[in-house]
Amino acid sequence: MWVVWKNALDANYSAEELDGVAPSGSGLILFALFERDGWTVGELAQRSKVTHVAVLHLIQRMEAARLVKRKQCPQDGRATRVWLTELGRGLEPRMRALHERNIGTLTRVLGAEDATRLGGLLGRLIEGLATQSEPMPTAKPILSHQPLDTRQTL
Repeated sequence: MWVVWKNALDANYSAEELDGVAPSGSGLILFALFERDGWTVGELAQRSKVTHVAVLHLIQRMEAARLVKRKQCPQDGRATRVWLTELGRGLEPRMRALHERNIGTLTRVLGAEDATRLGGLLGRLIEGLATQSEPMPTAKPILSHQPLDTRQTL
C-alpha cells in the first residue's frame, strides 16, 4: 500500500516539476519557513514531529540544493536558525500546488469525509508514536513464502 501511495506522490511531485529541485520530504521544512523564517533546528523538529537528527539531515540536503541557509543564533550560540534563500522562497507556489494536488489525490480516491478522517487518524498515530516512551516491538518474521494479501486490514 505504501509503495502505491509513494508512487502517486512521486507522480504529483514530477507534475509540479520539483524533481531534482526540492529533496523528498522537504515540504515539512519549507512550509514552516514559508510561514516564518528563522526557526531553530529544534523548533523545526518539534513542529514536524520528527527527530532532530532527521531534520538536520534534511536541512543539509536542502542547503546543498541552495534552498536554505543556516546561521548561528545570535541570542543563543548553541542554536542554529534556518532561513530560506531566494530560490527556496521561489518554490512556494509550486509546493502549495503540490500540496493541493496531493490532497486532490486523496479526496478523489477516498472522498472528502474519509480523506479528512484519514488525516485525523494519521495525526493521532504520529502524535502517539512521537510521545511513546516504550520502544516499538520487533516485527515478527514472515515464515510463509506465499504472497501477501494486500486487502487485509489492520
